[in-house]
Amino acid sequence: MYILVLHVIARKEHRRLACYKIMLVLGVYDMCAIGVNSLLTGYFWLIGANYCLMPLLMYVAGAIGLGLWCGACMTCFVLVINRLLDLWNRQMMQLLFKDNRTYIVLLIPFCYSIYFIIFTPPLLFNSDHTAWFFSPFIEKSNNAEYFNYPHTANNLLIVVLTCLLYVQYSRLLLKNSKIDRGLSWAQKSFFLQSSSICMANLVAALIYVYMQFFPTPYYFVLIGHICWQFGHGTVDFLVKPQPSNNSILLCEG
Repeated sequence: MYILVLHVIARKEHRRLACYKIMLVLGVYDMCAIGVNSLLTGYFWLIGANYCLMPLLMYVAGAIGLGLWCGACMTCFVLVINRLLDLWNRQMMQLLFKDNRTYIVLLIPFCYSIYFIIFTPPLLFNSDHTAWFFSPFIEKSNNAEYFNYPHTANNLLIVVLTCLLYVQYSRLLLKNSKIDRGLSWAQKSFFLQSSSICMANLVAALIYVYMQFFPTPYYFVLIGHICWQFGHGTVDFLVKPQPSNNSILLCEG
């Protein structure tokens, strides 16, 4: 289903808009992240894996999963900046996002993602807790050797700031809707989608920071991991703007 959505977004008539270019890249991040936080996580859990059992695979997967999460966070930040500039300052938006300039801007989240993959401690899966942690010794959560402070900064700054900017964007949409006789179906859909994903990302971000520093109840850990999965686009298929749904139905036959 996600591939069909990306196929629609990737069409030439959509890619002429900067926001669709950004959503296309975000979709690639999401699809790859789902491979780690859902498929590979399920496999690790079924076989009862931990870092000692398969260190190389888990180290690489954890590093990539972390990089994809942070890259997706930064891409969401770029997307909300694009949407706000579209309402606030069209001239600035054209300066930053006109034509292929969008791809240059998208090098920022790409480099950001690479930084987390290569230069910061990776996540490591623990089957007893069904989630990913930075420390292989979960009970010793105060072991500063495994703290990932850039990840904490990402979750507390980029994710929270993105959510606050989406609140402002929603206010502007509602304000404009009163002038233009209400929100369109697509605007309502985008509002619901962005609100749901922002809330899931915020919950996942805060819980994963808390898990790094403090002992955390199992149910709390599970909520954080489910929100991480949910934030990578689960609702994307449910509330996609109507034109895309029509295109997808045509693709399906």
